Amino acid sequence: MTDQSLPPVEAPPPIPASSRKILAALDNAWRRFNAFDEASKLLKTRYKRVRWGIILISFITTCAAVADARYSQRDDTVEVLMRVALVILPLLSAAILTFAARFEAGNGWVGFRVAAETIKYSIYELRLKRYLDLVTMDDLDKLAKVIEKTDEQLEGMGVSVPIEINLIDDNEGKESKQFAKPNNYAIDHPEDDGYSPLALEEYLRMRVLPQAEWYNSRAVIDFKKTRRWRAIILCVGVIGPALAAFGAGYLVAVTVALTNGLLAYIGLQQYEQNYGIYSKTARQLENLVNQLEPKMDNLTSTDILDWVRKIETVFGSEREMWQLTVLRGQSATEEALTQLVNSRTNVLQNSDFGKLAGGQAGLAGQGGMATSERAPATRGTTYGPPSTPTGSTAPRVPTSYPGTSPSTSAGAIPPIESAADDALTYPPSYPIYPPG
Repeated sequence: MTDQSLPPVEAPPPIPASSRKILAALDNAWRRFNAFDEASKLLKTRYKRVRWGIILISFITTCAAVADARYSQRDDTVEVLMRVALVILPLLSAAILTFAARFEAGNGWVGFRVAAETIKYSIYELRLKRYLDLVTMDDLDKLAKVIEKTDEQLEGMGVSVPIEINLIDDNEGKESKQFAKPNNYAIDHPEDDGYSPLALEEYLRMRVLPQAEWYNSRAVIDFKKTRRWRAIILCVGVIGPALAAFGAGYLVAVTVALTNGLLAYIGLQQYEQNYGIYSKTARQLENLVNQLEPKMDNLTSTDILDWVRKIETVFGSEREMWQLTVLRGQSATEEALTQLVNSRTNVLQNSDFGKLAGGQAGLAGQGGMATSERAPATRGTTYGPPSTPTGSTAPRVPTSYPGTSPSTSAGAIPPIESAADDALTYPPSYPIYPPG
């Protein structure tokens, strides 16, 4: 029996996409990007505002306790006011922290930002293919699946904040539809409309170079802010012992509380965690552009797309490192704020006025109001051995940058002696060199 080879089955050629369908796909992607971007900015503002309020209330509580111990015996009115403040303020900060852990979790704005940047990459890739006349229906389907995948990523991070997506423009009853205008954050160059086909030169000029410049400038700014705030914290830490030496030891508690508040603030702002990531990304983009420019006149369509994917891979790596670092820092900040709030509530629990107001057992229960329970965050693992001080849950924060020994942690300030209740654990300084 003779074997007869079957003729190879040729796959049908990809179906080219029309300009109308390409514009419709880009319009849908920009609408989703705008919705994610607006949600990220709103949630970030609310997240920082609530945490800053907790830090401020905790500092005011310490000041009220010092004023109560110093001046309440001299004036009955001051005594009543301070004692009332010492009841209200700790319970208020505990209530705010509990509410924030449920409705203002930090993984929300981070998840929306990562999802928006993922869509942005797919938009630029499609526009480059459009210039090369290589867009097919498969590419449009790929863009739709990227948008669908961002929803799955948000669900995996536990983000359940509702957002508004303007899918249809009510153009005063007219049948014509206006395309979504990318917001200011989406467009890296004022000449870019978000829809036009992009040549490689335009891609570099409108997408890569402005973004690289932004990374470099932010790295320099964040590094300067890190040095400035660390110097301020050291100065405040020195003032406390100096005041004690001059007979004003009752103010040491205020300086310790101020130091803890400043440490929580810079942990919230993520200055020293971000500048190393931004500096590294700027250098990588500069290296790729320098390698690409001499070859631009001899590149095929396949070569162009390969170079674009290399550049976008750098953006993707920055996005992943930023997400992991921010979630780690936020986890440490949340635990530190919980410990700070519980320590202030314990002061109320042990005070004579607190026992008269509601009983020691009742106030002890109130001290447990502060909790750092949050929706699960993807890749939000922290490092370091836990410690369990009485009455609070100790934060688990990194003692050195992953991959290095604890002794290589750079930039950390000397320890400041303080009372156990006032000690605040803060995110460490990573051994990242300053940007060039």
